[in-house]
Amino acid sequence: MNDISNKTIVILLFVAMGITLIGTIATISRLGYIERSYGVVTGALPGSQNGTGTSTLTVIAFAAISNDFNTIQFGSGYTNNSGGGPCVMATNNKAGTSTSGMIFSNVTTCVSFNNSNDKGFLLENTGNVNISVNYTCSGSCIATTFIGGATSDGFPFFELAISPKTVANHSTPEVGSNDTAMSCGNRFNNGSSGGNGGNFERNNSNINQSYFNVSVGGQFLCGSAAEYPLESVDTQDAFVINLNVSLPRYVVPGGAKTATFTFNAFASG
Repeated sequence: MNDISNKTIVILLFVAMGITLIGTIATISRLGYIERSYGVVTGALPGSQNGTGTSTLTVIAFAAISNDFNTIQFGSGYTNNSGGGPCVMATNNKAGTSTSGMIFSNVTTCVSFNNSNDKGFLLENTGNVNISVNYTCSGSCIATTFIGGATSDGFPFFELAISPKTVANHSTPEVGSNDTAMSCGNRFNNGSSGGNGGNFERNNSNINQSYFNVSVGGQFLCGSAAEYPLESVDTQDAFVINLNVSLPRYVVPGGAKTATFTFNAFASG
């Protein structure tokens, strides 16, 4: 076999280069077609979207009241008809005479009754809105059923009175902070019109707030159906309901009697 001449090699080299050049041009042309047909290739998925998220919170209005001192026990005893007057027992200084606890008037007339309790009911707004407060009563809720009827010595009394805690000096701690300011706008019902609002009196320093008769139907004590003055602020959210029981010297003996008070909180809306 004869050796290939240099001229032949050169010709073959040019032929190979031509074929390579034609292939390169064809490839570039094909890529341009792909780009025009399908767009530029990127790292994002076709049709992808950004994600979103939300967080929500709703604080609701909550009307609530607690009775931080909920039992008043007058106990059992009798009246001494040779005493100096009716037997008056009160959870504040209505009578003006005190033994070691419960306030008594005419101590010689009150025999063996409980004198360890000198505190009234302690009501506190434990919700987060301003409220008004009323009460209803079940059981022996009037003087003639709680104590007995009139005698030749006079009429029995079963009464309540209202004071801010800061005035009543009630030693029982509150659920929240103890009050340092007058509650209920310092205007409490005085019982003069059934407690439907508008008949209030202030009590700036005197714990002898006006007493009025306990009743079955009850009434508003602080505020009304349209006013909500008992604030939820810890420093002025409590008040005290004191009870007074007055027994004539000749009261007729009877069995144990119970009056159950239900205190209700009301808020606007």
